[in-house]
Amino acid sequence: MVLDLDPKLAWARANPHFFPVEINTAPFETLLRVPGIGPTSARRIIRARPKNRFTDEEELKRAGLVLSRAKSFITINGKRPWSARWEQLGFSARSS
Repeated sequence: MVLDLDPKLAWARANPHFFPVEINTAPFETLLRVPGIGPTSARRIIRARPKNRFTDEEELKRAGLVLSRAKSFITINGKRPWSARWEQLGFSARSS
């Protein structure tokens, strides 16, 4: 693991087969693997799902995600509008 990276980000980069994570269907434990999603925002996501599917960045920000860190590792309804960032991290673009 690279020591100058956040440990969660370093783990995510070392384990690309776990990503991207679909924000609208991933279980709590899977959400916790995503950089920028902590326990509080993961609980908010899980609680919001029965009422409303997430559809855009603003909804995720309101749920408490650090979107600048999370967006490279998630999809929203199967779409990842941030593919270029994913590739910059050294992963190939793929859908979930």
